[in-house]
Amino acid sequence: MRHSAFFRCLFGPVYFILCAHPTVSLSSMNLSGATTVDRYLLQRHGQTDANAAGIIQGSSDFSRLSPTGCAQAAALSRSPVWKAISDDAGSLRIDRVFVSPLARARDTLDILLDGWGEATATRLSCPERGDAVALPSLREIDLYGWEGRSKTDLRRDEPVAFDAW
Repeated sequence: MRHSAFFRCLFGPVYFILCAHPTVSLSSMNLSGATTVDRYLLQRHGQTDANAAGIIQGSSDFSRLSPTGCAQAAALSRSPVWKAISDDAGSLRIDRVFVSPLARARDTLDILLDGWGEATATRLSCPERGDAVALPSLREIDLYGWEGRSKTDLRRDEPVAFDAW
């Protein structure tokens, strides 16, 4: 089934969730309390300077979007994917926006909101940027002593743990 057909067959609120880790469990979040089927659009943040350098970030908030990450977010805001998941009239209403409290996720959201739908012919209805709800449960996992270290060093210094990760 095409994505657009899949999204169109569901009813209920649409939530856009921008998180540091795209495999976050939504089953325990109970965001709406509604009896209808909720739809969730998950998006990972753009590339950061730490990603580009092969540095582990984890839940630390030291890295910022790289120029590539900013370009990725801007490209996503103009992506035809928004039209593909909109209704037959070309409209997409996002009822609530949830974001990780990490700067890399919030910055990605700001870029998306600045350019959303401009080149896609999608009429997007979305809450204002100040209405985005930062959820601590959307933070990346804590990698403790690995945060700030390069993957190359970890692979060399802790090969068994790194391979298991």
